[in-house]
Amino acid sequence: DDLCGTDPNCSVSPYQEQETMKAGAIVGFSLLGAAVIIVMLVVWYQRKVNNLKKTAKAKFMSRMAKSFKIHKDDAVDTRHELIKKFDFLDNDSSGTISREELWEYISKEDGHDMTEKEFDALFRVIDSDESGEIDFAEFLMFMGKLNLS
Repeated sequence: DDLCGTDPNCSVSPYQEQETMKAGAIVGFSLLGAAVIIVMLVVWYQRKVNNLKKTAKAKFMSRMAKSFKIHKDDAVDTRHELIKKFDFLDNDSSGTISREELWEYISKEDGHDMTEKEFDALFRVIDSDESGEIDFAEFLMFMGKLNLS
């Protein structure tokens, strides 16, 4: 392989490319670049998901506000209104609100503008135990966060 070792007149060509950087450094920079890109993608995705959740909550809050009034000053009225609204959403009286029951309620409004992605994000936020159904405790926790007035 080393022809210069057997030929005494052999010399290194001035046109031969010189090694100035080691392969380990190139691999290191490549890995660092990949890590930075991955972190940027994760941050972008988290922001997109958070914006989707915020939009879905706002649309749901608007829909709920149109359907019934919750008064901050009257805790008894609020409790009864929340029970009434939960029972209204629970079409089959199973004690939980299914994904289909909530979608039926949201999509029933004329000109509703909630996309399926927004609805999926909303349902994941409300269904905190990820059971696939919303029980009354989850409904109360979510409605408490909405600050309806």
